[in-house]
Amino acid sequence: MHVIPSSAQAAYDQASSPCKLTAPRIAASLDDMPLSALCDPDRGTLEAVEFCGLHATEASFVELEVSSGRFSNCQFLSCDFTGALLVDIAFEGCNFSNSIFDSAAFTRCTFSDCKFAGASFTEALWEQVAAKDCTFAYGAFNRCLWKIVRAHTC
Repeated sequence: MHVIPSSAQAAYDQASSPCKLTAPRIAASLDDMPLSALCDPDRGTLEAVEFCGLHATEASFVELEVSSGRFSNCQFLSCDFTGALLVDIAFEGCNFSNSIFDSAAFTRCTFSDCKFAGASFTEALWEQVAAKDCTFAYGAFNRCLWKIVRAHTC
């Protein structure tokens, strides 16, 4: 794992400090949801939800829409999140290695201690996103649009 030298991180932090990040607006009460809620093709937008300890491999979550929620200690290995819309979400200790997020949109999301090794974010939108202690090794960010993004020790 490569770690950004502290001098480079300090320069980045100073240059990005004028940009104000908005924290995710997560509901005070979240409903704990099973994996089946994500897999349901007729799921609609999932709001005020929490997903803890889920494990999925090569699953399709195409055009998933989640608003105001939390994903904790989940593993989504080689999963397809193409066109997903994720708004006001906190991701903690999740592994998305080799997953596809092409044309997905992340708005007011935070990532803490997450792994995205080999993940694809082609033409994805990251707006008001903060990542801390995350791994993006071998990730693809072709034509990815970042608007007010902060990455610390990633």
